Amino acid sequence: MAIIIKIIGLIVALIGLVVLISPVTVKLWLKFWGVGKRPAIAVSINFLIGALLLASAGACTISWIPSFVGMLSIVKSLVLLAYGPKRLIMKASIWLEPRITLIRFASLMPIVLGIMLVMAV
Repeated sequence: MAIIIKIIGLIVALIGLVVLISPVTVKLWLKFWGVGKRPAIAVSINFLIGALLLASAGACTISWIPSFVGMLSIVKSLVLLAYGPKRLIMKASIWLEPRITLIRFASLMPIVLGIMLVMAV
């Protein structure tokens, strides 16, 4: 189970690194995930990742890190689900306008969370 946390941490850090290097990808991802039923699919994937982190947290040496990130992911999924698809797309469109430096600064969060997940194993 610890390998699952390590893989999730590497993927999260890699996504943050991609956004840090090329902030334009955020706009492409938002346009892709904002069509049809894709927002609901994204929320479901986010919920499953949170559940996997919570279920696997016991196998880590520092179990509070995957537990915290898993609970954060589940709460985020429930809030996004409560928003509904129209409001969710409207809120996500905010990220289509900001400056590149703001997107790069925001990309540091997944990099740090990913590294913390990998180090918690």
